[in-house]
Amino acid sequence: MAFDAERPLVREILLEELLPNIYDQIVKALAGRNLSPYERTSILRSFIESIRWSVTVRTREMSDRRGAWPFIDEKLPPDTLITSDRFSSKWSPKEQLVSRIEKASGLDRRLSNLCVLLIEIRMDLSLAGCARVAIDRFCSVQHHLADMPKALDWNGDRNPALRWWYDILSHVPQNAIERPSSLLSVWFGKAPQYLISFVENLELIAAIRPVVPYEIQLAPESVALERVAETAQTKAWEIISG
Repeated sequence: MAFDAERPLVREILLEELLPNIYDQIVKALAGRNLSPYERTSILRSFIESIRWSVTVRTREMSDRRGAWPFIDEKLPPDTLITSDRFSSKWSPKEQLVSRIEKASGLDRRLSNLCVLLIEIRMDLSLAGCARVAIDRFCSVQHHLADMPKALDWNGDRNPALRWWYDILSHVPQNAIERPSSLLSVWFGKAPQYLISFVENLELIAAIRPVVPYEIQLAPESVALERVAETAQTKAWEIISG
């Protein structure tokens, strides 16, 4: 996957575009049924709430250390989160994110894990073509390390397995994610055994792919909503406590 130094600054995607359409076919192949609109909505809601929760907890920790709110952090703004690997952070590890989706949607553990994996693939693909991705009016995502695009350029033969992984990212999901009626999508629909094999290979390669820290910044509207909700919760507690 080649990275252009002259990439556009920002690419905007809708929240519903974050979960690839091919996921619906994966659910049908593995669970023998269609993914309902309720389940898809629950997945995306759990995902954004996990990010919002991580930012909130980090902010509270920093506020407690400085003893003031709002605080000024010279290194990182309070509405920004540096992850350890993609959307996973110490405040919301991947296992916790998968569990949130599992509980909210009712999907099993494997399907919930695949959901997170495909969202990560979607973001890796999007960041390959730009410097920053804006997800609706919720947040923006970019690579935390300036040289990360170069580190992810596996055109050489250093690791054939990872090169295969990024070939998959560059071709298969791009086709199936953005155009659900594409030839590949139709082919998988008619030959689910190949889709299952594709999923198994994705799970295998995902275990050895490079770690990619993200820098996630909540949009001003999202931060405002979070603080309004937190204030309302605090006032409600004060009323209950007398």
